[in-house]
Amino acid sequence: MRTLFALLAFGLLPLAAAAEDIVTLANGDRISGTVVDMNGGKLKFKTAYAGEIQIDWAQVKSLTTDQPLKIKLTGGELFEGKVTTTEAGTLKIESVGAKEPVEIEASKVAKINETPTEWHGSIDLGYFQSGGNTRKVSGVASVNLLRETERDKFQIKADFRYGRDRGVTTERRAYGLIRYAYKFTERFYGYVSEEILHDRFKDVRVGTVTSVGVGLDIIKAEHTDLSAEAGVAYMTNDFYLGKDEGHVGGRVFIHFRQDLFLGLVFTNDLTFYPNFERGRDWQARDEAAISAGLGKGWTMRVGAIWEYDHEPPAHSFRHDVLYFATLGYRF
Repeated sequence: MRTLFALLAFGLLPLAAAAEDIVTLANGDRISGTVVDMNGGKLKFKTAYAGEIQIDWAQVKSLTTDQPLKIKLTGGELFEGKVTTTEAGTLKIESVGAKEPVEIEASKVAKINETPTEWHGSIDLGYFQSGGNTRKVSGVASVNLLRETERDKFQIKADFRYGRDRGVTTERRAYGLIRYAYKFTERFYGYVSEEILHDRFKDVRVGTVTSVGVGLDIIKAEHTDLSAEAGVAYMTNDFYLGKDEGHVGGRVFIHFRQDLFLGLVFTNDLTFYPNFERGRDWQARDEAAISAGLGKGWTMRVGAIWEYDHEPPAHSFRHDVLYFATLGYRF
């Protein structure tokens, strides 16, 4: 019986070795493992002895795979199948059901196993209620959706607040943002955005900020993000009681994210709105939060949103601060 197991083991060794992808480099090195993907001119290759490594695609002399690959060319054409390399140095793709393999030049390969573009984001909800001597009800809800590709980024964000004290509405506010950014380079981009605000207790029926400008990803690392945007904006305010207004101004935005200890994440988004027609009439908004993962996409988030209007409508305060604690889901 032991002899039979030994024969089977030795017989399976060639099959195990054959069930690997092989990369041969320009210097003659031969690496075996599994192709993960290729993006930005870097081939991600998983090996049994060194984990995932990145190889400059220009240094790949030949590629042979045991698994089908999804290959996208620089012209946008898509192919799927097992890959071998011909004597002439071209890649031969053997697709299931195709009559003949397709041969392409390695230099025309833009991506391998490209991750489909999908929406991701978060939904956060918070509810607070007290009874007895104080009877207060308040709630906060926020949604943040993102879709990013190599060339652009699209964002939809909204938050809602509502509060009642002894049957009297004390807060009713909604904020929304739609933003599109086009990447000129890996870190430098242009953007256009539309912000909409409703705040009954600031006398604002509908306020808008339409902005266009440029942005820069200053730091984009695994544990830290820092980016800044600056642009011109046209702002309007439709008041319940006050005189409606519109003016040209600006928008300056700074985003910061830092991973902390124990899986905590700190984020801060600061936006400044100068008024080019009346220098004293400027606004600012800052949202800072710390979130903690609870597993399976669930998170707990605590923080504060501070808003400032240097020349608020009549009978309104300059400062507004909301302290919140929410339970959310990330996807």
